[in-house]
Amino acid sequence: RRGQVKIRRARGSGDRIIPVGIDQCLEPAVMHGSIHTVQAILEKMSCFGVAKAHTVALRTDAEGLDQLQARSVASKLRFGGGFTAAHFAAMNPDASKLAAMLQLEPTALSFASDRGARLVHVAAACVGPGPLRLLLTEWNADRHSPGPQKRTPLHVAAAAGRVECVQVLMGGSGIGTSTVFGKEIRSLLLRQPPPPIK
Repeated sequence: RRGQVKIRRARGSGDRIIPVGIDQCLEPAVMHGSIHTVQAILEKMSCFGVAKAHTVALRTDAEGLDQLQARSVASKLRFGGGFTAAHFAAMNPDASKLAAMLQLEPTALSFASDRGARLVHVAAACVGPGPLRLLLTEWNADRHSPGPQKRTPLHVAAAAGRVECVQVLMGGSGIGTSTVFGKEIRSLLLRQPPPPIK
């Protein structure tokens, strides 16, 4: 079927091919801040209702930004977790896209995907800290907001390996290397097992 990817299992498990919908790959890509993967998925799924606002949000240039309307910023995808164009703008390291979309539709700050990911969660997984700083400073986003699987933006940033975003989220907290919590976050960033709690 159109829009499906075939994934081969590892050696030793036979030649079974498991069909996986490409739309099922979108949410993990968004929550890990993989902007190029998301662009490729949206390009493949363009015939299934991808609005222009969704693709404009991921672009690195300013083309198409002046043509956006509030309703296009709030429109959800019909597949792949129900992300809005504002979610994709939060993935873009260029924070001006997100700022422009929030000016058009301020209620986009409270929009959640089908599994509960808000803009602050997606911005925490972004390659650059710009969108996260914008949301925390200018829009007073909740840095403790529970998202998918009750993960906070700090959990999302650490799992995605975004050191700068972790520093923005922890800024001024005084968590150093001597605390267990601080070591846990660092171990997530460095992909090491956390130390045992004594």
